[in-house]
Amino acid sequence: MLWDFSESWFFGESWHGELLIFLVDMATDWLLVEFQVGDIYLPPSGWLEASTFKKINQCNRGFVLRTHNRRNLKMSRTCKHIMPAPTVPVADTDGLIKLVDLESDVVINFLAGPIVVELDSFQVLLNGELVGDPVKMPAPVPEGTELSLFISVANHLIEDGVYAVGYSMTTYPGNTRADSESTYIKIDRTPPGAALLAPMLVPDVTLSETLTATLAGYAGMAPEDIVQTLCNDTQGPTFTVQAEHLTNTPVTIQFERRFLQTLDSEEVTLSYQVTDRAGNVSRTSEPVTLTLQV
Repeated sequence: MLWDFSESWFFGESWHGELLIFLVDMATDWLLVEFQVGDIYLPPSGWLEASTFKKINQCNRGFVLRTHNRRNLKMSRTCKHIMPAPTVPVADTDGLIKLVDLESDVVINFLAGPIVVELDSFQVLLNGELVGDPVKMPAPVPEGTELSLFISVANHLIEDGVYAVGYSMTTYPGNTRADSESTYIKIDRTPPGAALLAPMLVPDVTLSETLTATLAGYAGMAPEDIVQTLCNDTQGPTFTVQAEHLTNTPVTIQFERRFLQTLDSEEVTLSYQVTDRAGNVSRTSEPVTLTLQV
């Protein structure tokens, strides 16, 4: 954390929990410094002359500095510590967010850094741009405290695609900004299969105990797609697509003859729908009609 006073004062934070204060060149000016560390008030350290420095321990809870001086000095802070990427609880490990989780604003979480003081603010970064309103801290925040921001789905996650998500911290005083690392989320509202799902390929039913249907590939086919079969509009067996089905392993679905006979019809119309991992549901496939043979 770097502090800067009218190009004459600067504060450097050591990694051993100490704050170094240097008065570089104030000529004949004098400065009275008071400290408040968390809830602990430290009495004024006295009037400091030019080229004087003082070392003050700090308890890693953030602090407020007040100055009294013959002239009006401007105080500023610049955040220097690394800000890790936020987490997005509703996102899968690859960043995909399901449709059901896009029905409300998306929450991002992150941990407060070494020094977060009253009126410091945080804001969402989306693809490198600030979005939403900044959130100001009403009081100093202890290091490691989990903080949250929200991404408006209706305003900022309209398009399908991959988004870089981070957050920005703006210091007070000073109004200097530091950006976090990014994590990535994926929005997918496109149903699998596009405009057409081909019918299943099935042989004529014989006296065998099972009927094996083969499913041709379809647009957008991906691992963990769930194929729901429909038999005379009654839900039949399901199948979960695996990675090997994207190459040369066909998707085959087994229909028990006993189940088909419970439909109480000599003809059975078979079709299917696909639900992808995001929750998008395809249109119903073209049907194929079977005649049950005894």
